[in-house]
This record gives sequence, structure tokens and C-alpha cells, in this order.
Amino acid sequence: MVTIQDVIGKRRSARHKPSDEELRRLPDRKALIYGRVSSPGQVRDSHESIREIAHLVDLAKEDGYKTGLDSVAVEEWLARIQGGAAAPGVLESGDVILDCRDLGISGTLGQDKRLGLANTKTLLERRELGAIYLSEPSRLSRDQDKVEPYTLLKLMKDGNCKVRTPESILSPCIQRDWDILDEEFEDAREELKVWRRRLHRKKLRKAERGEYVGGPVCVGFYLPIETQDRSGRYRFGKMVPYEPHACIVNRILQEFISRRSPFDTLRALKGVTFPFFPPDLAYMESRTALRP
Repeated sequence: MVTIQDVIGKRRSARHKPSDEELRRLPDRKALIYGRVSSPGQVRDSHESIREIAHLVDLAKEDGYKTGLDSVAVEEWLARIQGGAAAPGVLESGDVILDCRDLGISGTLGQDKRLGLANTKTLLERRELGAIYLSEPSRLSRDQDKVEPYTLLKLMKDGNCKVRTPESILSPCIQRDWDILDEEFEDAREELKVWRRRLHRKKLRKAERGEYVGGPVCVGFYLPIETQDRSGRYRFGKMVPYEPHACIVNRILQEFISRRSPFDTLRALKGVTFPFFPPDLAYMESRTALRP
């Protein structure tokens, strides 16, 4: 039998506004540890960033989450991923999910390119997540149009899913915390713009010196290898003319200048092809602009 005290208690409970402390309280439902760095090179070389993902397992345990995941075993698994002996994936035990499928994928990309982000959104929509563990909020997104960060913030606010970093617990339901997270995403966006401007200037200076700045190599040139590190990556010298291709490029230009018609030039050059690189320059097959 329902008493008048029960009815009054329920009405008071419905009117009760949770405090900031209650909104930030952990553990709460499931915890998702989201592991991402921006490129395959960072996966391979950024050892501290990778270790930080493993340390988030200990942080979740300290917050009260029950899991059989062990940070030492996780760190060993991540080390195997760094060395190419294992593929990025998902580990789950108890109340903790460790999703590293987006390791090496840029934060500027959306969920169609990031399985980990897509799954995070699905879990948020189902309100199954109480906290997302990150080394920093920008690991979730660096979307230059700000669509992705706001979508995530809205989903987290709707389900009161906290953002947990080694420094703080932030609930988007609290306006101050929302503003902090919004500022983090905005800073990441601006940081990326500045980085791109600086990178462009550096690339321009390198290109002016004839050095390789990435991307397809102009037809008629090749890159001499200066060194090769233990991971197999090459360090290239300045571009050098490659005579078997350069002579064809020169012939194309001569035909075009004399005929002044792209179609007449094509007819005159019918059957002319660029030869493949010899075995000692086979690495150029994937770097030349001829590849497409």
C-alpha cells in the first residue's frame, strides 16, 4: 500500500536538483577508455602517449570501476601494436571497455573513418556510458567545423557521461564543465590551424632547398636514400633527375610546344610509355606522381 509519505517522497525526489558533486560522481555505469593518437608515426614513436592509455586503466580502478584489465598487460598489448605484432582493437572486462581501434587515425576525421568514435556515439545514445577516460579531451575530436565536438558534448550531457582525464572529472551537465570542454575543443581546433600554417612554411622552405616534403615526386625525378632507420623508414636526400623519365618529359614538352595542341601531342606520342623503375629504385614506384 502506497502511503502519503511515499507520494511526498517521490515528488520531492523528482524536484531535487543534483549537486555538482553528484553529477561528477564515479563509478557510474560503464567506463570507456578511448585510446587514439593522430598518425601511424605517432603510434610507432610516441611511447609516453601510448603508455598513458594503459595508465587510464589504473585510474578507472581508482575511481571504483570493477575490471579484470591489468595496466601492465595492456601496456604489453599496446607495445605489440607499436611493433606491428598486433592490430588495434577492443579489450573489455567488467565495467571497463578499452577501445584502441582509432590508434593512428586523425582526430579531424569523422565516425565513418573511426570505428572507435562510431561505437562511442552508439554507447552514448544508449546511455550506457558513465565516463569516457582520455589523456586529454581533444583525443575525441579535432573537427575543424566543430560539428563533431558539439554532437559529442550534447550526447554526453543528455546521459550525464563524464569526461575523465588524469587531472579532472568534468560533467557536461554542469555549465562550467561544459565551458571548459568547449574551450578544450576550440583550443585543439586553433592549435591545428596554427600547426598547419607552420608546417606549410617549413615545407615551403624545404622545397625551396630542393628537399623532399612528402607527397608524390615529380615525374622525371627520384629520391636518393640517405639513411634507413630500424623501423624501415627512409630518410631521403634532395630530388635528383632520373634520365629515363626526364627524357620522356622533355619530349612531351617539345611536342606540345611545336604542335600547340594537347590532342595533336597525344597522337604524336601514341605508344610512348614511362618505364618502370629498376629494382634498386623499386621504392620509387609508390612515391612517384606516375603511380595514379
